[in-house]
Amino acid sequence: MTDSDIARILEFDGNDSTVEGLSDDDFEDSQDLEPRLEELEDEGSNDDSSDDDVPLAAVAARQTSSRRLYFKHENYFTPYPPGMYCQPLAASRVNLLQEPIEYFLRYIPEVMFEIISNYSNQTYLLKKGQNLNTTKEEIKLFFGISIAMSYLGLPRIRMYWANRTRVAMIADRMTRDRYFKIRTNLKLVNDLEVDEASKQNKFWKVNPLIKTVRKACLETPRSQHISVDEQMIPFWGQVSMRQFIRGKPNPCGLKNFVCTTPDGVPLDFFMYEGKGDTILTTNEAEGLDIGGKVVLKLSETLPEGVKLYMDRYFTSLDLLDKLRSKKMQATGTLRKANIPKNCNFKTDNELRKQGRGSSDQLVRSDGNVACLKWFDNKPVIMASSVDSKEPINKCRRWCKKTKQYIQIDRPFAIEQYNTMMGGVDMLDRVISFYRIRARSKKWTVRLIFHFFDFAAAAGWLVYRNEAKLLECPKKNILDYLEFKVQIANSLLYFTPAREQIHIIHEVDSDDSTEEAQPWSRKRKCIPQPPVQLRTAMAGHLPLIDEQNDNHRCRMPGCKSKKARVFCSTCNMHLCLVVGRNCYKRYHESV
Repeated sequence: MTDSDIARILEFDGNDSTVEGLSDDDFEDSQDLEPRLEELEDEGSNDDSSDDDVPLAAVAARQTSSRRLYFKHENYFTPYPPGMYCQPLAASRVNLLQEPIEYFLRYIPEVMFEIISNYSNQTYLLKKGQNLNTTKEEIKLFFGISIAMSYLGLPRIRMYWANRTRVAMIADRMTRDRYFKIRTNLKLVNDLEVDEASKQNKFWKVNPLIKTVRKACLETPRSQHISVDEQMIPFWGQVSMRQFIRGKPNPCGLKNFVCTTPDGVPLDFFMYEGKGDTILTTNEAEGLDIGGKVVLKLSETLPEGVKLYMDRYFTSLDLLDKLRSKKMQATGTLRKANIPKNCNFKTDNELRKQGRGSSDQLVRSDGNVACLKWFDNKPVIMASSVDSKEPINKCRRWCKKTKQYIQIDRPFAIEQYNTMMGGVDMLDRVISFYRIRARSKKWTVRLIFHFFDFAAAAGWLVYRNEAKLLECPKKNILDYLEFKVQIANSLLYFTPAREQIHIIHEVDSDDSTEEAQPWSRKRKCIPQPPVQLRTAMAGHLPLIDEQNDNHRCRMPGCKSKKARVFCSTCNMHLCLVVGRNCYKRYHESV
């Protein structure tokens, strides 16, 4: 079969003038191009008279690529989905909510504390000639204190040990100098064991932690709608990877590109190394800017049929075409530099005359991409390979002239973008509420603390989604503050019971002397201990109060006022008599 036969079947003679002369009916008839190419390929394989060595599909692709694409005004845009999305089975298998520490350990497992302990000891020994003598348990205690500091929020770290602002939960668990000594010497690798090839990655010093957190993200079930955006990790020290973006809440820091679900649950990420970062080594990213390469890299771990939403830093028509070849679709806002020259929108004045909420849509001649311009207070330009202008819905906006809210038209593509795009912003917002703040010149310390915040925020978002799937009452769902408090308590109260007894008795020694004063009419109420401490498996030995037997039983629901037995660990008076064993029930309940 000759090239002229192919051109005749495709209703195209290879000249640009013929394309411009096509009518709307001809354009609609030429949409179903791929089935025709398959028929031609089958027919060409049986043609023995052809002596052309070039595959027929490649010839047809060359013919269609030579055709100049153009845009025309249309209100409807219904592209054929390039791939089918399959709902993962693991997304619906939620039977019971877990404890907050278990969600946290999905991202930061127990083995990571042991790695930090071992390499911190090794590095300190090589540098100082002395042993740091830290253990896995002490590293857990260190991060428990750091997480507790994030929600307590004192302006300076030293204030947690100062006399006037002392916090017993922290000061009694670790001394101030020991805390700073561990923080200064945190290590995740042995520098002498890392080869030169691994050091090409500028984040090699924290690479084990990055890989561990990313592995947990990759195990999260994928949703059909994906949000892609950048995340700034605040850091003002001197390092080659540092970036500055004017107008951001954290303008200076390390840049992390993240893709999440619309709810904010992270699915994948990678750290940007700055200038010179190739991002992708394959040829598929040829012709794309940094934003386009980032999206292609993150799409490597996404299934077919997903729909990506991104801002103007990433979006270009070339990127939409490359994603379509990977059987994915995308929507994103466009920069002026990325708007095609032959995309002739209505001018801003024309849309302003039509009124607020007016829009204009242009569909590309191949039917795979549409560009949309919507006029709100300012014009917004968007490109999409999945969403259209129709159906138009209403949204509420504030009118400065009438001083009241009004209803204006909003295209469907704009609505979908606003709904699906905020995943990364949600994750950033949750992290910013109670961030571990450490003024350090070491970028490794800043990055380690960030990924512990990242794990806590991601764990809470997963916990909240599972609670909604189980239809838990809203009052029973922990907010992020309480979620992080329980994580800190789980890391703080893990030590052997005898050490806990010693610590608690030191804290309460002053209180006991005050209660023993005969002139004291009001007895100081001791607060309930954390659940993680109360349910420890050892050390809760019963003791008899020989000084006073007029204590109320602290077991919820018990009304007895003569409890002489108290727990040596919890320092709670409980009933331990025939027929009523509140002591046992108190330590078994949660």
